[in-house]
Amino acid sequence: MQAAPDSGAKDVFARWQLGIATLLALGLAGALAHDVLRSPSVPMLLGDTPWIVAQTPLQTHGMEIDLSHPPLAFFERRFSGDGHGEHVLLRVRALREVALFLNREPLPVASDPARWKDTAILDVTSRILPGDNVILARVRNPDGNPALQVRIDGLAEPLVGDTRWASAWEGDPVAFAALAEDRIRHPESALLPAPLAALRANAIPLACFAVVGAALFLVLRRQPRAAAWAPTAALALVTLFWLLLFERVVRVPAEVGFDAAAHIEYIEWLLAHRTLAQPGAGAAMYHPPLAHALMALLLGALRPLGVEAHAALALLPLAAGLGMVWVARAMARALVPGAPFVEAAAIVGTGLLPMNLTIASCVSNEAPYALLTSLALLVTLQALLRERASLRDDVLLGLLLAAAALTKYSSLLWVPLLLGSLAIKRWVVERTTLLRAISGGALGLALVIAFAGWVYLRNYELTGDPLVTNRNAIPGRAWWQLPGFHTVAYFTHFGEALVHPWFSGFYSFWDALYTTFWGDGLLSGAVSPRLVVRRWNYTWMAIVFVLALPATLLLGVGWLEIARKSLHGPGWGRRMGFSLLVVLPPTLLVTILTVNLHYPYWSLGKAFYALAATPSVGLIVALGFARLDAALARAPLAIRTLPYAWAAAFVAAIACSYAA
Repeated sequence: MQAAPDSGAKDVFARWQLGIATLLALGLAGALAHDVLRSPSVPMLLGDTPWIVAQTPLQTHGMEIDLSHPPLAFFERRFSGDGHGEHVLLRVRALREVALFLNREPLPVASDPARWKDTAILDVTSRILPGDNVILARVRNPDGNPALQVRIDGLAEPLVGDTRWASAWEGDPVAFAALAEDRIRHPESALLPAPLAALRANAIPLACFAVVGAALFLVLRRQPRAAAWAPTAALALVTLFWLLLFERVVRVPAEVGFDAAAHIEYIEWLLAHRTLAQPGAGAAMYHPPLAHALMALLLGALRPLGVEAHAALALLPLAAGLGMVWVARAMARALVPGAPFVEAAAIVGTGLLPMNLTIASCVSNEAPYALLTSLALLVTLQALLRERASLRDDVLLGLLLAAAALTKYSSLLWVPLLLGSLAIKRWVVERTTLLRAISGGALGLALVIAFAGWVYLRNYELTGDPLVTNRNAIPGRAWWQLPGFHTVAYFTHFGEALVHPWFSGFYSFWDALYTTFWGDGLLSGAVSPRLVVRRWNYTWMAIVFVLALPATLLLGVGWLEIARKSLHGPGWGRRMGFSLLVVLPPTLLVTILTVNLHYPYWSLGKAFYALAATPSVGLIVALGFARLDAALARAPLAIRTLPYAWAAAFVAAIACSYAA
């Protein structure tokens, strides 16, 4: 192991850490601010003047766009020109292209889609007629929902966008315009249990679970040997739970789950044709093929043995979800040695993390990708903790990242993060030459390119883009989904998750993340709460959303604890390992936020886009709980027992949600 640096060196290292963290935070904040305020590809509707859109029925499915004829909406308003002032100024912005007419005469508005966030200001005094006037706007948006912001000052009464405007999509009947609002409650969300009502209805069993948790704490605190077998017991119980989960999952059709039918179509294609399809041949066939090919092999091998297809298809995702529990155990042992209760808590926190349970129960490449990436993170952490990183570390890390890149495009974010961490460790901690530090990362990158690069090259040759998605898989076609824009309010509110959590991504970004992190808030991709397949116990899941509030606080406490360890712990390599875990959550959060800014669709508010961080989350929550327990060490026993009572009720509610 590495020797602890002297205090002076530690202070210098801490200053470097804080400096880099500050630069990273400022860089991310600056990039987000630029996206919101200036980037034309981010449909953020800003300003005090209201924006209006054509009325669109509330729906959760996507809408296809013919890029040769993008969506077009008309907006019209009649107003009086009597009593206008000496100067009548018109201000207009539109998402994204606008043609403007006043009394049937075109106005000279420069319609540049790259500058749609700039306000055009026109003096229209000479164009205003006594009596009735009419203003007409035709707004076209090649990415989805056309929106208009207009204001005319200098009239007897200022004219702004409101619901008195007539509006229509091209080819639809004329109706009144709607205010551009991206914070709504899905009208069918009340069909499923509400959290507080479910909590009251199940108060007695919850109290029983809490009593059991408190009793176990009181008994085990007097048993010093309990620590030795706590991780083994936790691993056994979590594994048993996952076996029960498998039994429940196979009772539901395999097509139930996020885009599961499309993934199954991809798997069946590979099994039948033994070759890759065109990226646009199916709804999921743009994905890299590794996970789908492995599931096709399992299906082909097990189907002749009488194993039902949905059981064979469930094996790989569920095994990947359970595999992350073992990764969490290894991470806890490496970073917090000699802390068996922290290790046990990390096992439980990972094994019963709702987003892990939800996604591992779906036929998709999400859980296999998460396992591969978390394994790559584990290899990186172990290399940081050793005195010297080896060639074996470079090769193993490169192969794992290559396998992840062959499974999901999201893995590319991890390539510079993990390879760069090892390069910095070699240069700063091991004091190697810069060339040696870079060469290890170059070897890992070369392995990624050698084993996975062909997929991205094939995509580029077929579509002109190495990162094919469902938006560009079919030339000339794309899709969009409501709302098609965002407002600042969408990112500054929270609370719907505690009232009507189902589809609460219609209400705010944070509600979307919360309900997909601590449960199945999107109902496994169902188009409506009314049509959901009851694969889980939604009454108990609603309770989880309330009980998860303390867990969320513990997640924050745990993150602060690893931040403290990254600055003051022994050994530079260990501090770098904790530093990597500190950087991980905000980096993934910003990634999810960026996706939501660029693609403002209700279905993209998903915490499990950070599924690969599941073992890290389990460890962070465990450290947060340990810090809370230490803080209460001198408190009265009744107070110290409360966190264990809550934890027992919380874990039991999750178990009842997914396996009862």
